[in-house]
Amino acid sequence: MKFPTTLDRYILKEHISPFIGGIGVLSFIMLLDYFIRLADLVVRKNVPLLTVGKLVIYLLAFILTMSVPMSVLIASLVVYGRMSQDFETLAAKSLGISLRRLALAPLAAAFLLFIFMTWFNLEVSPESNYRLRMLLSEISRKKPISQIEAGRFTQIKDYRIFVERKNERTSELFGIKLNEPLKNGIVRVIIAKYGRLITKGDTIIMIMIDGEIHEPTSPDLQLYRTVKFTRHIVKIPISEEMASVKSKYRSPRERKARQLLKEIREINPATARDTVEANWLRTKKSRLIVEFNKRISLAFAGIVFVLIAVPIATIARRGGYGTAFGISFLVFTFYYIIMIASEDFAKKGMMNPYIASWLPNIVTAIIGAILSIKEEKA
Repeated sequence: MKFPTTLDRYILKEHISPFIGGIGVLSFIMLLDYFIRLADLVVRKNVPLLTVGKLVIYLLAFILTMSVPMSVLIASLVVYGRMSQDFETLAAKSLGISLRRLALAPLAAAFLLFIFMTWFNLEVSPESNYRLRMLLSEISRKKPISQIEAGRFTQIKDYRIFVERKNERTSELFGIKLNEPLKNGIVRVIIAKYGRLITKGDTIIMIMIDGEIHEPTSPDLQLYRTVKFTRHIVKIPISEEMASVKSKYRSPRERKARQLLKEIREINPATARDTVEANWLRTKKSRLIVEFNKRISLAFAGIVFVLIAVPIATIARRGGYGTAFGISFLVFTFYYIIMIASEDFAKKGMMNPYIASWLPNIVTAIIGAILSIKEEKA
């Protein structure tokens, strides 16, 4: 039988709608976890909608790494479940068309998707993670009040700030207590009823109203002076403390393929000075290997999910999105548990990092193959 046939095109066409719908629904569900924090940025912290929109786009890049392979699973469950329910699969079997042949078109499409998602996971997603962190750092720099928690001390550089309450929209503070370090090692305590925070360049300017300054005047701290004020200004440098947007540091999940591979090649535990350093280098290298291979493995998950979805849907003989979402949730939970556990073992040096990265796909593919063989014999 030639490829693609009319049947192949029919099966692929049936996949399009549930695949796109799956991406939309899953991405929305995953974004729900962030909606409260995003709404808080707009309502309480007065962050522009355009900036929040950028945050959503950067978050979506990470979410798509998970939602795309899951949507492949959902689409295959919907299509083959409906085909089995309408006896189309049985009709194909009676014509000598095997279950594996029916899955050929989705597998070919999943392979093309694997190529795209590999590039996406290795290049686009880490860049989005990096820009997300930089944008959050920029928001913190422009809205330093968001770093201060009411009812507890907050450390900003060498300063400790306590406020009873705050208004994030207006940057107003109430019931302020500030511990300001001096050059001689003495700490000056400033108390104020009211204040405001503004940012100018790389400096936080705290304008304090109606308060007192308590400052020790002797090295033994036995003597001190008290100065009352109606208005007092404290300047706090933040260039080093609040992750400047000019920062070039990238965590492993923010590094692109070239950067990860370069660091993996450069790490050589054999050059360590002692056992402790050698173990640390091996652990670090394992983490980077897992990070690199996990991105490719997750992109490959779409192919594996087709392999397991076809026999499961055929056995279940039920179509519809409800059944597909329910089964896909169970399958992906199983997949995710193996992924997290194997990663943890690899990072602790208890499993080869390459095997750990691909173990979820290996286990899922084996289960899919066993179910396919059983269904073919049925």
